[in-house]
Formats: sequence, structure tokens, C-alpha cells
Amino acid sequence: MATTKTLGQLLRDRLKELESQEKFDLSKIPLNEYGHVQTKDGYPARILCTDYMYSNAGEQRIVIAYKLHVVECVRFTDSDGLVPVPKKIKIKGWLNVYDENRHACFHPSREEANQMRAYGRVACVPIEMDVNEGDGITKGVK
Repeated sequence: MATTKTLGQLLRDRLKELESQEKFDLSKIPLNEYGHVQTKDGYPARILCTDYMYSNAGEQRIVIAYKLHVVECVRFTDSDGLVPVPKKIKIKGWLNVYDENRHACFHPSREEANQMRAYGRVACVPIEMDVNEGDGITKGVK
């Protein structure tokens, strides 16, 4: 005759099984200095769970929530599916703009922009924008 286990016995057995499994290495999650991550597509993500057992093979996955335009999404990923949120840098200054055959030069102040002007300047405009650290830079080249 088969023995029947109580709910408490089943739960204790399951907890022992979970404790014996290899734990997910949290150090593999690529957090920035504020603890933020985003998907590789650039969508800010929130980590909901790091110990979800994805399959019977015992693969652990990270469960994340992120917003895709106006839709809230939840998905499974591993640490390779996340990247740290880049640091934002505020840029302020003045831009000397030249005729169509020339370039534009950025300066930290209007005074410097006026001192450094060259022939053909058609405008001197204030510039203020936020950029992500590393934008436009090839890895290994600064």
C-alpha cells in the first residue's frame, strides 16, 4: 500500500530539493552603479525574480518586467539578456555653425565661441542635451 504524504511533508521535501540546487550567481547581472539594468534593446527593466526554475532541466532564469512603448511585458531571460543602464551626461554649450561647405564647432561658453569663430560663421546657437556615456564610441577607442 502506498503511503500518502501530508501537504507539510510535500513542502518540506520540495524545500530540501530547492536548497540542494545550484544557486544563480547574482554577480553575473550587469547592474550600473545605481543598480539599474535594461534590455539589450534599450528598454529599462526591473528584476522581479532571480531563481525561477525555467524547465525540468533545472535551468534558472531571471524574470524581468519592462515597458515596450505602452505595454507592460514580463519575460524570462538570463544575465546575457540584460545590460547596465548607461550613465547620462548633460551637455551645455554653444555651437558655431558655418555655411554648407564647412563644419560646426562646440564651445563651453558663448564668449569662447565668439573668440574662436572662423570665416563663414552663419549662427551661434545654444545647445543643451542629455547623452549616454559611450554613445558613438567604438569599444576600445576613446
